[in-house]
Order: sequence, then C-alpha cells, then structure tokens
Amino acid sequence: MACIVILILVGQVIHRNNKDIPITEQSDLIVAPDGIQEGNIIAATGIIQIDNNFPIHTHSLLLSNQSKIGLRSTTINLNNFLGEFEAQGVIHTIKKWIPSVDITTLKNRTSRYIIKDNIYTYLKQQLIINLQNLVSIYSFSDENNVYIVTDWLPIITITYIDCSENTEQEQCEWYQNLINNSNTERFTSSIGIAFYKVKEWVWTIFHNDDNMYVLTSDNDDDIIDFSNIIDLIDGAYILEQYEKEIFTSCVELENITKITTKKSERWITINITWTNRKKETLGCTISIDLRDEIWITDVSLF
Repeated sequence: MACIVILILVGQVIHRNNKDIPITEQSDLIVAPDGIQEGNIIAATGIIQIDNNFPIHTHSLLLSNQSKIGLRSTTINLNNFLGEFEAQGVIHTIKKWIPSVDITTLKNRTSRYIIKDNIYTYLKQQLIINLQNLVSIYSFSDENNVYIVTDWLPIITITYIDCSENTEQEQCEWYQNLINNSNTERFTSSIGIAFYKVKEWVWTIFHNDDNMYVLTSDNDDDIIDFSNIIDLIDGAYILEQYEKEIFTSCVELENITKITTKKSERWITINITWTNRKKETLGCTISIDLRDEIWITDVSLF
C-alpha cells in the first residue's frame, strides 16, 4: 500500500523552488514534506466561498491568516458547502503563489461528517449516504437529523436514535415490537439493509440493538427508491471497506465463523472468530476510532 506522509506546519513559510510562499503563518494547513508543489496532496481548514476563476478554480478557501487557496471539484458540488470545512485534495496549478486544488474530500468537524467523492460518512450517526452517481442530490446533517436533499428540499429525513441511552429505551422497545410483528410491511434494500414500515411515509431501520433510524418522506416511493444509497458503519461495512488492512494481520474472509460488534459514539470494536485448517478456533479484535474519521487503531489476535 502506498504511504503518503503529511506534516503540520506551524509558524513556517513553505518554500518552492527557493521562493517564499507567504501562506502558512497558521497551523490550519497540512502539506507533503516537500511543500506546495503541483501534484502534491494538501489539506487546509478555512471558509469555503464562491470565487469563480474557471477553469482554474470555482471557489476559494479563506484561511485564518486571510490567505486563500483555490478550489474546484468534479465529484462534490461546492456550492452546497459554503462555510467552514477542512478541504483535502491535489494541487493542480499554482498562480501568483496561490495554489489551486482539485478537491476530493471535505470534513465538517462540528457535525462530524466527511464527504469524499460524493459519499457522505456521518461518524456520530454511524451512517453512510452514497450519492456517488447522483450529482444533483446531496446530504447534510444537524444535531439530530441527516437529510438527503435536492434543490434545498429534503427528499428523506433520517433521525438517529441511540438505543443505549436510558431516555430512548421505551421508544426503541416500541419499534422493536413493531419489527418483530410478522404483519409489519418490510423490504430489504439491494445492499442488504432491512426497512420496516411504521406508518404512511415513515419507515425504520433497527440495527444490532444499538442504533435505530427513523426515515420520513413525502411518499413511500422515495424511501424505497433511495434505500440502496443508505448504508451503516458496522462490522460488515468495516470488513468490506478495509479488508486488505484487516486480513493482512487477521484472517481470510471466507474462514470467518462469527462476527460480533460493540459500538459507541467514539469507537467500534469488532471481534472475529474463525476455524483454521487444524479445526482450531482462533480470534481477532479490530478497534476503530470514529472521532475524526474511520481509523483502524489496532488489529490483534486473541
């Protein structure tokens, strides 16, 4: 796996071709060790604003020292994300000491969500909204809800409920009884998520006895039609997305006999057991940190 080393520059001036580029008096800029050069990865935190200089950039990122970086993206509609973000991408050109960047990833640290190639990862809600092939639709969140939106009108509102909280247990039990009722209307999305109908235009997903999601829309067809873009950050998702990193130290996928997942707002811990050729039962624990991104912090045998 290729490894890209980045470092945080604090109180320094970056050098390029022996010329000073006066852009990093703050610690809100991260670049490759050889500085700001075309083709290098860069990450910076600031205010995204419209600043059309097409085709070089369509927006700019205003840093805290009032310097700026040009932004453009073919995968994220930046018009929908004006305000404070961390932007990550590759420098494609430098004009008058100002780098312009092809943006692939945005992070909103306040609401704890990440947008990468139009896939939205909501860390607090442990939810994935995959809009990779739907450029006219986007998503955002507030304290309680995740929205799937077009033209600023919500198509679907998803309310996250943490069933481990004492205040939510009665509500979660009510939904659990609904799900266990064989007469409850249900369907399974193309990616394997089960949806249960609560009432007209309201559906629920109940997941691993820990998290529950209530989905509302103006009609049932929207929830059914868009069900395949909704995924959950759980053990199965982690194994699928990070198979190479995990099984280098752990086990081949086809040998797994059991997976258990323990979740909190900050962590996911996955325990895997499997049987080897000698019919011995072995195990592996995977720890994932969800504070800022999906970071695998430990893979260890037990």
